[in-house]
Amino acid sequence: MRKFVTFFCCIVFVINAFSQKNKPAKYPSLLWEITGNGLKKPSYLFGTMHVSSKMVFHLSDSFYHAIQSCDMVALELNPGSWQNDMFKRSNAQRDISTYMRKGAEDYLRESSFRIEKYEDNLKAALTEDPTQINGLLYRTMQSEADYEENTYLDLYIYQTGRKLGKKPGGVEDYYEAERIMFEAYQDMAKEKKKKRFDADGELMFDIQKKMQEAYRRGDLDLLDSLEVLTTNSVAFMEKFLYKRNEIQAASIDTILRKNSLFVGVGAAHLAGKRGVIELLRAKGYRLRPIMMQDRDATRKDAIDKMRVPVSFGAVATDDGRVHMLMPGPLYKRSDTRVSSLNGSWQYADMDNGSYYMLTRVKTHAGLGGASAKEVTKKIDSLLYENIPGKILKKTAIVKNGYPGFDITNRTRRGDLQRYNIIATPFEVLVFKMSGNDNYVEGQEAETFFNSIRIINNGKKWETFQPASGEFKVMMPHSPDISLNQSNTDRINRWEYEAVDSVTRNSFFVWKKSLYNYEFLEEDTFDISLIAESVRKSELIEKEISRKATVQNGYAALDMTYEMKNGGFMKARAVIRGPHYYLLAATSPDKKTEGFDRFFDSFELTGFNYPVARLYTDSLLRFSVTTPVVPVLDKDLVKMVSDATSESFLDQIQEAASYWLGEKYATFQNDTTGEVISVYVEKKPKYYFSRESVRFWKVELDEKQYKGMVVSARQPIRVSDRCSGYQLEITDTNTVRKLTMRHLLQDNYVFRIAVLTDTLQPQSSFVRNFLNSFMPEPQKLGPSVFENKTDSFFTDYYSTDSSARKKARAAISNVYFGAAGIDKLVDAINKLKYGEKDYFDLKSKLIGELSYIDDSCCTDKVRQTLEGLYSKTADTSYFQTEVLRGLARLRTKQSYASLKQLLLQDPPVFDNDYDNSGIFSLLEDSLALSKDLFPEVLQLASLEDYKEPVIELLRTMVDSGFVKPKEYDEYFSKIYFDAKIQLKRQQNRDEKILEKLSRQDEDDNSMDDRSSGEMGGGMLADYAVLLAPYYKKNPTVAKFFDKLLLSRDPDVQLQAAVTMVSHQYAVPDSLWLSLAKRDNYRARLLKQLEKIKRTDLFPAIYNKQDVVAQAILLNDKRYEKFNAVELIEKRAVKLKEKEGYVYFFKYKLKKEDDWKLGISGMQPKDTLQVSSNDELTRMTGKKIKQGDEAAEQLDDELRKLLFEQHDSGSYFFEDGDFYSYRQRKW
Repeated sequence: MRKFVTFFCCIVFVINAFSQKNKPAKYPSLLWEITGNGLKKPSYLFGTMHVSSKMVFHLSDSFYHAIQSCDMVALELNPGSWQNDMFKRSNAQRDISTYMRKGAEDYLRESSFRIEKYEDNLKAALTEDPTQINGLLYRTMQSEADYEENTYLDLYIYQTGRKLGKKPGGVEDYYEAERIMFEAYQDMAKEKKKKRFDADGELMFDIQKKMQEAYRRGDLDLLDSLEVLTTNSVAFMEKFLYKRNEIQAASIDTILRKNSLFVGVGAAHLAGKRGVIELLRAKGYRLRPIMMQDRDATRKDAIDKMRVPVSFGAVATDDGRVHMLMPGPLYKRSDTRVSSLNGSWQYADMDNGSYYMLTRVKTHAGLGGASAKEVTKKIDSLLYENIPGKILKKTAIVKNGYPGFDITNRTRRGDLQRYNIIATPFEVLVFKMSGNDNYVEGQEAETFFNSIRIINNGKKWETFQPASGEFKVMMPHSPDISLNQSNTDRINRWEYEAVDSVTRNSFFVWKKSLYNYEFLEEDTFDISLIAESVRKSELIEKEISRKATVQNGYAALDMTYEMKNGGFMKARAVIRGPHYYLLAATSPDKKTEGFDRFFDSFELTGFNYPVARLYTDSLLRFSVTTPVVPVLDKDLVKMVSDATSESFLDQIQEAASYWLGEKYATFQNDTTGEVISVYVEKKPKYYFSRESVRFWKVELDEKQYKGMVVSARQPIRVSDRCSGYQLEITDTNTVRKLTMRHLLQDNYVFRIAVLTDTLQPQSSFVRNFLNSFMPEPQKLGPSVFENKTDSFFTDYYSTDSSARKKARAAISNVYFGAAGIDKLVDAINKLKYGEKDYFDLKSKLIGELSYIDDSCCTDKVRQTLEGLYSKTADTSYFQTEVLRGLARLRTKQSYASLKQLLLQDPPVFDNDYDNSGIFSLLEDSLALSKDLFPEVLQLASLEDYKEPVIELLRTMVDSGFVKPKEYDEYFSKIYFDAKIQLKRQQNRDEKILEKLSRQDEDDNSMDDRSSGEMGGGMLADYAVLLAPYYKKNPTVAKFFDKLLLSRDPDVQLQAAVTMVSHQYAVPDSLWLSLAKRDNYRARLLKQLEKIKRTDLFPAIYNKQDVVAQAILLNDKRYEKFNAVELIEKRAVKLKEKEGYVYFFKYKLKKEDDWKLGISGMQPKDTLQVSSNDELTRMTGKKIKQGDEAAEQLDDELRKLLFEQHDSGSYFFEDGDFYSYRQRKW
C-alpha cells in the first residue's frame, strides 16, 4: 500500500521551530488512556510516526501494558488488508490506464522478436529486495540501517498486538482514505490563496532534529503549533487531516462499544481543537495522558522472539504450472528489475515480518539446445556474486524431475534467507523466503519449500490450439505458454514453446499484435523487420537463406540460420493484418526431425470469443454489446472523471479551457490481440458549424490518409439522433484494412477505429461491436448546427465571473456567423479603455469579424472593418488587426479596401510580426494580391514595409502574377535599395576574407549558411526583381557582375542561378569555382536541377562518387573534410527506385579516427548524377576492421533503408534510429 505520510513527514521541510512556553502543556504525551462513556475497562490512544528510526522506539512498560490489557490493536489502516488493498488498487489503476489510453502508436523494434540471453535477468532475480516489501514490512534505509529497528513503529504496534493474541483492526478504510487524499489535492489545486510559511533561515537538518526531539519528549503541543503555522493549504488540511480526524474518532467510538482498544494513529492527528483527543472528549470519553519514562528493552526483546502462527493454503500460478503452499496469495510485483518473462510475485506476512517470493526468468534455453543441467551449471556460476551476504548452505535438489539448488544465506543485516532455484527447459524458477533474524529456520520455511510442485508438459506430439483460437500447430507436447509484457517496444508478446525430449529440438510460436492508424505499411517490408529482429538474436551466428512464401493466403518469409552453438534454426514470419507471427524450430546438432511436421501443420484460424454482453460507459456516454468487457473500479473512474472535468480544469488553470480534447476507450482482448479504439470528442460550448456538408468535410478529412486509399465511404444512421459515415482505408501491397466510423449525435462526435485485414471476415468481437455501438439515447447537448452566438454573449456579459472568463477566453474559437456581426461591433464599442484585457479583447473581437465569410455578408463585414479602421486611427495595434481581417476575407472588394487603407493611412508596427502577419496572408492569395501592385510599392520607402513589400513582389514575379513592366516606374527606387543591400554584402565579404586569412588549416567549423542573404533575404529578392532589366540597363548588368564577384559563394550561386533562369550567360569559371568547393558542389547541382540546367554542371565534377562525397559533407554542414576516401558503392532499391549508394571513410580533423559515411542515392545510370540525399548519413561511427567492416556497411545501410518506411522509423535501438529525412540545406 502507498502509505499516507502524516504531517510530520511534510513539516520536516517547512517548519519554523517554536520555543517552549512555561505554561503547563495541554497535550504532554504520546500515550493517552481512554475511559468513561460506559467503558468497562480502559482503552488507549497512541501517536505514532511511520518510520523505523530507533528515535521513535523509546517505549516504556506502560506502552506494553496498554497493549496487553486490550482486546484489539488497531492502526489507521489494518495492516492485515494493506497488501490486498494495495495490489487491488494498483491493478485497478492499470486497468483504467489501459482502457483510457489513446494507443495505436505501435512500432516494431530490433528487440521485438529477438531471442535474448537470460543471465542479467537471473542475476536480478537473485539479488533484488522488493521495494514494495520494504515499504510494507521494514521501511529501512541502507545508510541508516545501524540506527533502525527491524520494522517501523506502526507495524511494530500491530505485530506486538498479534504476538500477544490481539484482534487486528483499522480506524480508516483504504479506499475511503485514497478518495479523501484525492479530494484534498483537488481542493488544494483549486485554492486561489495559499498561506506562505518561512523557516526563518533555519536549516532543514536542524529543524528535523528539533522535530525528533519534540516527538521523543511526547510534546504534542509543539507539534500541533507547528502544524497550524506551517500549513500552506488550508483546503488540503481540511480533508487530509481534519476530515480524517473525524473518521478516526468515529471509528474508535464504534470499536469501543464492543472491544477494549489500543489504537495508534499519526501523532499529528491527536492534538488541537479538531484533533482526535478533543473529538473523543466531545463524544463523552475521558482522556488522560500517560507519561512514558524509560525504555523497556527486556519486554521488547521478549516480544521480538515471539511468532504468530500462520495457516498455509494451496496457491498456483495463473498458468497452472507451479503449485505451492503459502500463508496468502501471490501478488504480481510492479517494482521488479527482472525485465524478461514472466516477472515476479510476492506475499508479505505482515504478522511476522517475513515475505515469500517467486520469480520466473524466461531462458529460452531449449532454443539454444541447452539442457536443464547446463542451465543449472550457469546458475551455480552466478550464486557467489549474486546471493546476498554469505551462503551458509548449498544443496543440489530435484523438483518433479527438474534440477536446481536449495540455498540458505545470511544477509549483512543478520537475517536468514532461503532460496530454491529450479531450472526447466523454458525458465528458471526462483523461490525465496526471508524474515527477521532466524525466522526462516522455522517450520514455515519447511512447509513452503517442501510444497513446491512443478507440472510437467508431457512428451507426446499433439495438435495445439490456444483457447482463443487464431492458429493450430503440431508440437512435441502441450507448449509452455507465456505472455511477455516487458519488451522495449511495449507490445505484449505471446510465446508458445516446446522441446522434444528425445531429439532436443525446440519449437516455438511467438505472436505480437501491432496497432498504428497513421499508416498501412507494405506487408513484405514489415516481414523483413521481423527477420531483422531475429537475425539480431544473440544465439544467431548468421543467416543462411530467406525465401518469400505464403501462409493461408498471407505474405510470409521462410528463413534459415546458423547458430553460435553450431546448431541450426528454421523460421517463418507471417503477417495477418495487425497480427505478427514468428514460427521457429531449432536443432543443436542440425538434425531437423520434426521440423516439417511443425511447419506443415501450422494453420491460421478464426478467433474464439465468449458470449457478448452489454457494456455502458457513463463517462463517455455510449453503450456497446461486446465479448471484451472492461472491468473498471467505479470509484477510480469517478476520480478520473472529476480530475478531467471541464469545471475542475477551469478552476485550476489561469485561462479557461475551450477545446476539451478527445477522451479514449480501448477495448483490447489480451489473448487474441484484437483492439477496437473509441475516440469521443465533446464539442465546446459555443461550437457552431454552418452546414452538414462543411462539418463532415472537416470531420472526415480524407487528406489525413495521404499515401493510403479510401476504398469505401458509406453513410450510416444509428438512430434518429445519431448518424455519420464509415470509411475503409486500404493500401497497395498490404492486406491490412483500417475501418473508421465517425458518428455525430448532438455535440458529441464518436470515432471508432478498427484495424483488420481484407482476407478474412470480421471476428465476432469486431462485428458485434460495430453493429451495436450506440450513444446514449437521450439528448447529449445542443446540436453542432445550432448557432451559439446568443449563448456566447449571455456569458460574455454575465455577472458570473467564471462564465465571463470562459466566454472571453473562447473568442478566438467561436464562429459568430452573419447574426453575430452587429453583436461583435456592439461588444467592441462597449469596451472601455483601461478595462482588464482591453487591448487583447478588442483585437480578438475585431479579428473574429473577418472569419464571418458567409457570401451574404462579406461586404457588410468589409464595411464594418473599414469603419473600425477610421475609429481606431490613433492606435496602430487595432488598425493592424483590421488589415489582417480584410486580408482574411479574401474578396476583391476587401483587398481593394486593404489597398486604400494601407496607402492612405499605413499603421506603424511595433514588431516584425505585425507587418509579416499581414503580408503572409497576402501571399496566400496571390491572384487577389495582384491588384495591390504597383501602387503598394510606395510603402517600400518606409522602413517598416520595405522588406515585406519587396518579398511579396518577388513572390508575385516568381509566380507570374506580376510582370516587370508593372513595376517599371519603381525601377529606380528598387535599384537604389538593391545597391544599398549590395554594399552591406560587400562589408560581409571583407569579414569573410579576414576569417579565411586567420583560419587554421585543420579548422573545420560548421558551415555558416546564413552569412549571405541570397538564399532567402532581400538581396535575393532584388536580384529576381532586377534580372529582367539585365540587358535593358547596363547598371543592372554591373550589379550582377558584382554579385558574381562576391566572396560569399552562396551569393554567387544564387546570382548565377537567377541569371541563367533569365537566359543570361554566366562564365564557366564560376560554375567550376562553385563545383570545386566540397560544401557547395551538391547545392550547385540541386539548384541547377530545379531550373533544369544540369548541362551547366562542370564535367570534371560530373561523377557520381564526387557528387556523393559533396552530398555527404552537407549532411552535417561542415565546411570540408580533412580527409575522405571512397570505400565502395552498392546497388540499392528503395520502394520503386533503383540506384547506388556510396560508402566513404572520412576524417573531419587530422587526429580523428576514420569514420563511416554513406551517400545516396545516385542514379542507376552511372553516367548520370543527382543531388538526391535520401540515403545519406555521416554516421560518426568508427570504421571496423576485417569481416566486421562488411557487416558494419550492411547494418548502417539497412538503417537508412528502413527509416524511409513509416513502420521502420523507430526500429533500431542503438540511439541512432531517429530519422534523417529532413535535410539541412
